[in-house]
Amino acid sequence: MKILFHSIGKTRKIEKADENHKWEWKTDYQLDSLFHGLRSVLGEDLVDTPEFDHMYKENLGLLHKDNPKRFTLFGKIDACNIDRNDILEKVQKKYFDYVILGLHHADEIDDEDLKEVELFKKSKLVIIHGGDNGAYNEKLLRYGPVFKRELYQNPNNKLHPISFSIPKELIVNDVPEKKQSFGTVIPSFMHQHTYEKTYIFENEEDYLNDYKKSLFGLTFKKGGWDCLRHYEILASGCLPYFWGLQECPPQTLQWLPKSLLLDVMRLPHVEIKTLSIDQEKFNFNLYGDLLLACIQYTKKKLTTEFMAKYVLDTIKKTY
Repeated sequence: MKILFHSIGKTRKIEKADENHKWEWKTDYQLDSLFHGLRSVLGEDLVDTPEFDHMYKENLGLLHKDNPKRFTLFGKIDACNIDRNDILEKVQKKYFDYVILGLHHADEIDDEDLKEVELFKKSKLVIIHGGDNGAYNEKLLRYGPVFKRELYQNPNNKLHPISFSIPKELIVNDVPEKKQSFGTVIPSFMHQHTYEKTYIFENEEDYLNDYKKSLFGLTFKKGGWDCLRHYEILASGCLPYFWGLQECPPQTLQWLPKSLLLDVMRLPHVEIKTLSIDQEKFNFNLYGDLLLACIQYTKKKLTTEFMAKYVLDTIKKTY
């Protein structure tokens, strides 16, 4: 099965970026996590345009020159020999079984984006809409199924949920030794002017190790409900303390183990204001049971390969 994965608007947005941030503008967590899974599943049968070169091990240094704190998804893939010549001609000749169009950094779809989508309209099209905004342009439904990350309505045969995911090699096998109550990073929802001072990690290993030694990792809705941090915490063998999760729309974060994470929020003797626990009263056995359940769930439902297979299976059923 040959699949083209094309990023709508990516080239234009990179061209507009200043010289110091062009590599950073290549990234898009929804498209990058899905690409990682699709490459893992399909190998060289996946043709990516423009090339997802920021995902390759050999280019991690170039990405980090723009933003040294881009972790988790990047630098995990070996570059391979992909023929990206004459893509539109191949599309016209039905060379690809399916064409997946990822809307790059797109909360809103402009006329230029729609013109680019039109180039592929005779293919069996799929749209990936990973923006933080819950709204979407209904014109997209004319072209094929739409996978929407921040989905605030019931899905149907044309509109499907999707979410971030994490490389399986980052998921721990056992519960790590715990040395602190909460992870160091405090997201901006705490309304502290100094929260950015907690974003201290300059490399992935130190960042993830901090979660591994923590009982809890604080997380919250920021631009959208989905956030790579949720998955980083879970993969590290740490329990997300997801403030406000009960307000999340049911079709958004569909694969996150919401019932387990709501149980985490009910654990007694956790002091959220001070980010601490009562060591004498805290039920470590119950904590351990919840954490083991979350680790096993993460391995099963939150990997990039799982999400890629879900998208591929849905496409096959649609067409």
